[in-house]
Amino acid sequence: MISNEEWNILTEILENYEDENLAVLYLKELNALSKEQKNLLLNLDKNLDHDTWKKKCDEVNFKIKELIEKIKAE
Repeated sequence: MISNEEWNILTEILENYEDENLAVLYLKELNALSKEQKNLLLNLDKNLDHDTWKKKCDEVNFKIKELIEKIKAE
């Protein structure tokens, strides 16, 4: 999960982007991934077996890390 400190850093970076449209897209994507991560952590889909759940968690965590790196690199 993204810590409050990390959120603050990311939102500050996005607020200072010259390309506002790109900043909005990144923020929307980050919010969607965070929501997906939260739903997985709360295990709201009772149809997922443990292996599938773990795989989905790993995938969303990887996507979040990639996006954070992309945001920080811009």
